[in-house]
Amino acid sequence: MDSGARFRQSFRAKDSADLTEIGLLRRALPLIEAFEGRLPLGRELADINEHFGVEIAQTVFAQCLERIPNYGEFIRRVRSFNLGATTRIREAASRFEVTIVSSSFSGDRESAARADQWRTWARSMGFTTDVIETDPFGDQRTNAQIISSHLLSHSHPRRILITHGPGAAEFRHLLLMRMGLRGEAALGSDTSPVGELASIKVWLNIEGAYRGASHARLINDSLWQKIKREVSVYLGDSSFGERARRLRQLDPRLALWKSDPVFPEGLQVINLIGLPLRSDLRGSMMVAYETLSREVGPNDGAISLFESIAYPGLILPVPGLSHAAEAAKLEPVLRRVLAIAALDLSASVALRNAQLSTRTASVVL
Repeated sequence: MDSGARFRQSFRAKDSADLTEIGLLRRALPLIEAFEGRLPLGRELADINEHFGVEIAQTVFAQCLERIPNYGEFIRRVRSFNLGATTRIREAASRFEVTIVSSSFSGDRESAARADQWRTWARSMGFTTDVIETDPFGDQRTNAQIISSHLLSHSHPRRILITHGPGAAEFRHLLLMRMGLRGEAALGSDTSPVGELASIKVWLNIEGAYRGASHARLINDSLWQKIKREVSVYLGDSSFGERARRLRQLDPRLALWKSDPVFPEGLQVINLIGLPLRSDLRGSMMVAYETLSREVGPNDGAISLFESIAYPGLILPVPGLSHAAEAAKLEPVLRRVLAIAALDLSASVALRNAQLSTRTASVVL
């Protein structure tokens, strides 16, 4: 065995203790230190994934993230935030609406149940809430227009928008429709939020298909799925074809995912990404997780790490969270993020009002 092979072998798990948080950190530390305060690039993380495994790759990413000041400060703040100050949190939360986009890959009931659960959590903290139901068979433009129409017809001055999975792709499409693309086309353009976007102060992107979804690619390439599509056409079942057409839109190989939309000025983006181990996954997700782990590296069982992140925005890794968004893993994190967002936004509004009062007084004097 050559020295390179022995080095790679030293990263392999010997027993269950090596797959604990401490065990993974100990084995990944030499690679973490090599990045010196920056995140690994996509190709670098892919190399780590190929040589040392998905567990090491996601540990390296999460730990490098914590060593970058802005990201690390936010991660530590969420972890240490005390939800016990309920009066202060409720007062701040009462000024905001939590708007949840209920969207799914295939119209499953879990999406609606998940939205109801998150709505309950937000209401218990003092937020007003709303849910936008998108069409499980609709394309991205159709669902972007549903989101737009709902926001315009259900007005609120200050919103925290939550999307999950394909909901991120639908909101991304709305941003493209209203704000355009970054780059040459956007040079010199006005980034002031327009129309329905003006009310959105925070976009909380939970495991989003922001750059498509590798899960959709697996389904699109599946021979069995192709046979089912042909049978559905033969039987005249249009619903399966509509669902398949929607999944083709989410294929990350499409050119539409290569360019980013302009974000409205003042929009705070927070990305929650799931980093599960095999032991965190239920059986129905295991095949996709294993396949994606080999092909694209860290993933939540449906969407790869880099597909999920909307830039520029804060990134909050949630160890153990799969794409099913298990309540036990997500609830303590989501509650803290919502509380922090409400308190920060309230402080910002108070500061602007104080500055406005000062300027008004100086004019009068």
